[in-house]
Amino acid sequence: MRVYRVESAAEAAQAYPCITEDSRWAAGLPLSREWFARNLGEHVWAWHAEEDGKVVGHIYWAPAERALVPYRVEDGAAFLYCEWVQGPYQGQGIMRALFSAFVEGLRAEGYKGIVVDVTEYPNYMHYSHFAKRGLGCCGKGRDGS
Repeated sequence: MRVYRVESAAEAAQAYPCITEDSRWAAGLPLSREWFARNLGEHVWAWHAEEDGKVVGHIYWAPAERALVPYRVEDGAAFLYCEWVQGPYQGQGIMRALFSAFVEGLRAEGYKGIVVDVTEYPNYMHYSHFAKRGLGCCGKGRDGS
């Protein structure tokens, strides 16, 4: 497995592995990748995980002051848009490695925290995924209380 920060248009061309799993999104994949490449470093930053040269996981985020969200987020924080590991690769520690690289990168750059717009959907951005990693959410502390 290789985990890396996306830095170039060529790397961005491999974006959105979650869309590649659902054939309903296939037609939108080229447009999504084009937008991603055009906005890399402006409104979206990324980490990718590869297996055998194929992107199988991602974390997409932005500095709060550059995030495309419909509410104000404190400057100096990172806003996590989404994260995903493709189904066949889940449960192999890939997200753990991605999230660790993401957090270490943020620490090295002096970010003061991470804001995540969590859901109650068990398979997508569920608050418990982030609570397990030590982020408090939903008015709950690290222990869920």
